[in-house]
Amino acid sequence: MPFLLEVLFTVRQTAATYRDYEQFVVGNQPVATDTVAINGLTYTFRAAGDVTSGSTSTITIGAAITNTLASLETAIEARDPMFAIDAATVRVRTNSNSGVTGNTLVLEALATPYTVNWNFTTANQIPIHPAGGTNPYADNTAFTIDKTNAMIFNSDGIPSAFNITELEILNFENGAFSMDDDASHAKQMTIDFGTVTESNGMTQFGDAFSPVFITQDGSQFGTFSGVTIAADGLVTALFDNGETRPVYKIPIATFVDVNTMGSRSGNVWNATQASGDPTLREADNGPAGQVVQATLEQSTVDIGEEFTKMIVVQRAFSAAAKIISTADQMLEELLRTKR
Repeated sequence: MPFLLEVLFTVRQTAATYRDYEQFVVGNQPVATDTVAINGLTYTFRAAGDVTSGSTSTITIGAAITNTLASLETAIEARDPMFAIDAATVRVRTNSNSGVTGNTLVLEALATPYTVNWNFTTANQIPIHPAGGTNPYADNTAFTIDKTNAMIFNSDGIPSAFNITELEILNFENGAFSMDDDASHAKQMTIDFGTVTESNGMTQFGDAFSPVFITQDGSQFGTFSGVTIAADGLVTALFDNGETRPVYKIPIATFVDVNTMGSRSGNVWNATQASGDPTLREADNGPAGQVVQATLEQSTVDIGEEFTKMIVVQRAFSAAAKIISTADQMLEELLRTKR
């Protein structure tokens, strides 16, 4: 039976033009009075017993390259405000090609370009470029760290420029050809990053945004979170993943004569022979009313009107009682006169 073997690998070789750092592999220990100027500040290498106490401009030449570069890193972080202490903007690492521990000084690209100038006594002590080939670092010659962005996005997260189109993969461990477009090797990988000014490929949405279009096939697992009822009686179930499902439709019962229905306690009515049997209808259609969610039925009595009628009746009763009282007094006076 055929099967698919999945192999995972990480591409670590970044073109020097586009990576956000520069690394200097120091192959040999500097000697006393050798200097390096970084971002306009000069650091002088001295023997262990010849370093000014507390100085951040003189660097101790240690027992190994890793010790020397560690002292240089500490001095840069303490002296140059552009490099924060313990930040990744300056660090010491081991170059995998040479295998020498802590022999590489890594300097990040800052907000503005800056220069690095190595001034060593012996030419073979000048740091070398880790990728091999022509060494860009020359003795007493300023090297500018100013990186170019491989991809540039506008404020909407849409790409405004692609400065790369191919991916180069080098130094395969199994002996395969490097993918570097060399005539005797394999071709580089051409990558389609999308179209400039369009969101049909690579995008950078690092903040809140509103997508222009969404194409979704399926959704994550969701649990029931509630229901909503429409005016036509349709009951829709809601789920916490944004999905909705219609689950039921509430009918409305109508009667031939609602005025002859039987009354029960609790605002409940029942069908009678005079009212006829109920007819189930679709809500908000024809003679059937609407289904209104989250509301209570109000009383059908107009309180203002009923109070007005009560006052009128009370006044009429008072007037009638007054008339009877007056008539009784007149009759009594008449009888007294006769006697």
